[in-house]
Amino acid sequence: MSVATPGLADAQPAIDFVYRWCHPDRASGDGDIRRRRDNGELRFSLRSLRMHVPWLRQIHIVFAGSPPELEDRTGITLIDERLLFDRANKRHGVEIDSGNSEPVKLCFPLIDNLAPYFVSMDDDFFITRDLRVEWFLDAGGRPRYPREIRHSHRPLIFRTTDYAQYVDGMSGDDHWHFLRSGNARHDIYETLIPALCERGLATWTREWATVRLARTYGTPTALAITLGWKKDLRGLSLFVRRRRGKYPLSRVERLLRHVYEHRPYTICVNDDWDRDDPVRYNAEMAVLHECLGRLFPKAG
Repeated sequence: MSVATPGLADAQPAIDFVYRWCHPDRASGDGDIRRRRDNGELRFSLRSLRMHVPWLRQIHIVFAGSPPELEDRTGITLIDERLLFDRANKRHGVEIDSGNSEPVKLCFPLIDNLAPYFVSMDDDFFITRDLRVEWFLDAGGRPRYPREIRHSHRPLIFRTTDYAQYVDGMSGDDHWHFLRSGNARHDIYETLIPALCERGLATWTREWATVRLARTYGTPTALAITLGWKKDLRGLSLFVRRRRGKYPLSRVERLLRHVYEHRPYTICVNDDWDRDDPVRYNAEMAVLHECLGRLFPKAG
């Protein structure tokens, strides 16, 4: 069963962007410092939206703990996740709490004045070139998704009413699975998106090519070849550390230099930075912020 939606040719649909953000004073579900420290990426991500997504209507940041400090509040709504949890508890009769970043996804449709469509963002997603609405929605207004949802690490669009209906239709057991999933990542989207496509409410696409540079693959040479070959690469997931051992800092610098030079449309810089050596972590952040600062300079 599909729902008729105005075509893109009729009018530009209103589209919001929704972030999840957790203050370092709020512990994560697994206690891993990499999941709760602030790498200072949000300000660059927000700059990238203002630079390359002129068609966005509003930005909503759902935060846990203390709210983030922002350079510019224009067009941004800050929402304490506890407000959304209270609404969800009353709506679904399930006690929702924050063990990790997943539970609040169930609450996105409960955001006040949310547009008919919204794009789910993370603070380590960055837009390096102008995005077109047609890459997110087909001619009938249906969301378009990459074939591989897990590890796609890119902005994903949803129709608010379809999203809400899916969450409302979840059983109590389904709610508890997501709410108590501990370290689970991306669970709701891995079930929600296939369900929407099966119902004809969304569609798959191969145009959103996403390259995931794993720790064993992410060398400067491999990255240069990949970016040079795929001139219109729309998604890049960049991992900067090996599971065992560490990249030399010079390799991290070269990786980010290639990203700067080739500029795939969207980038996800994974949060797997050093967790044992504060000196090295600060050095990594200096390199990262230097690259992001060049890609997304402060307005004015």
